[in-house]
Amino acid sequence: MKKIFLPYNIAEFNVGSTIAVGGEDHNHIANALRAKVGEHFIVGDTDGNELSCTIVQITKREVVLSADAVFVRQNGTPPELIMAFALLKGDKNEEIIKRCTEIGVSRFIPIVTHNCVMRVDDKTAVSKQSRWQQIAKEASMQSGRQFIPTIEPIMSLSQLCSAELPECRCFGQILSSVPAGDILPKNAGKPAAVCIGPEGDFTADEEALLSDNGWIGISCPTNVMRSETAAIYMASVVSFLQYKS
Repeated sequence: MKKIFLPYNIAEFNVGSTIAVGGEDHNHIANALRAKVGEHFIVGDTDGNELSCTIVQITKREVVLSADAVFVRQNGTPPELIMAFALLKGDKNEEIIKRCTEIGVSRFIPIVTHNCVMRVDDKTAVSKQSRWQQIAKEASMQSGRQFIPTIEPIMSLSQLCSAELPECRCFGQILSSVPAGDILPKNAGKPAAVCIGPEGDFTADEEALLSDNGWIGISCPTNVMRSETAAIYMASVVSFLQYKS
């Protein structure tokens, strides 16, 4: 079912309440999705509250929905999955955020490493973070997620190593002999963090820094992946093993 997020708490809305949606969300529903009266939507907020609603009116300025019931997810809330990724050039960062949001990543941490081609100043960094947060919201609506992932400010690898993160922390390491299946099932149902390097990979010093701070290098398949592919692959593997275990 289609999903929209509202910027205010909806917990106090009752069954039968009407919700008027304007601005960008109106444009998304009425013009991008070309929704019609009678169509059903899940309406949620940033606190995870959700309502099953039906469109009862569409005007040039707003879409009016009627709350049919409280929406209850059958599978509950999955364990937190954090993705740290080295900045890439072009629209590859956006691709990581889109696809990994669909998979289930709950928090993104963009990082700058030695081999990153893309460099940003403070002003550009704030602009990028805002843009990526919007992309995460759009991908969350498209995939019907309960929560919108958080995009953290761009940081250095050393700052990442000092950040408060789950005990289970893994990074992609081409020469590692440790498969993901040896590490992640031991942390079933617990939060996890994964870190992906740039196209030129991490340097030896960066791998040592990660290892010294509790990150475990795990191997990907024998094929050499592009960074954005590795991010999607790692998010998929971790999510699968968390659920499977």
